[in-house]
Amino acid sequence: MMRKHISRDSVSGSAAVLSNLPGLLTLPLAAVLVVLILAIAGCSDSSSKEGGKGVEPVAGKEEKKTDLPGQAPAVSQAPSGAASQPANGETGAGQSSDNGSGGDSGEQAKPIDETFHKFRISTRPDAELEGYSDLKITYSGKIAAEPEDEPFRETSFEKPGGDFPASGCETLKLEVFTGGANCCFGYYIMTSCPDGDYLGYIEPFDGMMSKSSLPGAFSVDEPYFIYYGVEDGTVSLDLSRVESPRPQRLLVFENGAWRADKVGEFAQHYRSLSEKAGDGFDKGAPAAAILKAYYAYMAGDSKEQVLGLLKKELPAEYAVLSEAIFADIAGAAGNLDLVEMLPIR
Repeated sequence: MMRKHISRDSVSGSAAVLSNLPGLLTLPLAAVLVVLILAIAGCSDSSSKEGGKGVEPVAGKEEKKTDLPGQAPAVSQAPSGAASQPANGETGAGQSSDNGSGGDSGEQAKPIDETFHKFRISTRPDAELEGYSDLKITYSGKIAAEPEDEPFRETSFEKPGGDFPASGCETLKLEVFTGGANCCFGYYIMTSCPDGDYLGYIEPFDGMMSKSSLPGAFSVDEPYFIYYGVEDGTVSLDLSRVESPRPQRLLVFENGAWRADKVGEFAQHYRSLSEKAGDGFDKGAPAAAILKAYYAYMAGDSKEQVLGLLKKELPAEYAVLSEAIFADIAGAAGNLDLVEMLPIR
């Protein structure tokens, strides 16, 4: 039960009225009522003034607030119209940056409207999704890509430079990050060449793509071995996302289309990667062995050579899994098909 606070002034005022009670009895009834009403009003006014003034906090100390039992804790609110600022200088999703995809300016993201040759890329910020929605890519004013239900948190553009992927060509890569701790990234690849323009699409996956050190090619993560697991009935190998190998493949442009490279097509490139796969590698011996074997297979090594490498590089307890791991390497390397070429005419 809550008790009403009564001030000292109100108590003293009431006592004064009671002390003069004998004198009041000699007055007419109306006068008595007037005196009592004035006394009660004075008590109420004194109490309200004291309650409204409150207690001044001591300098250098913070006033302690205690929530009443059964009541929700008090919530501090910013003044009307004041923007809420993220703690510790963090930037909330949907805030603006140079490419409109987030940053540290504290402002809401700006709509994206970019042009590249005959392509135009547009989208709008979506506060509810904390990102962007309504992505639209047009070519010569006609819809080329308008994915439904594909909001994303961040986006970035990259132009690898002139004569990419071939002489006289230019390419613009649009990366979209759909959100989550690490996943997922999707890509639109707009390429303009003397013989025509082309649009490639990689749906969001657990991997990333960037310009390769090889001229005219992109480097892309092979997603097959994320959370890799294999067993033969007696021994099992289960790798977390952090422990999993992440082979790098090449995307090359040929006959108006982006595609994954083929086994043996860039033998020297993969031979070098296989030899360096264990240098400074911190994912563990199983992942390093799989990575070396994958690159050796892409370089054109035979099944016997790759199996010999696996049995040599794998920890002894996992050597029995070499055949199963080789089958996964051969299947993944021969079936990587990430890019869909979209019609734009």
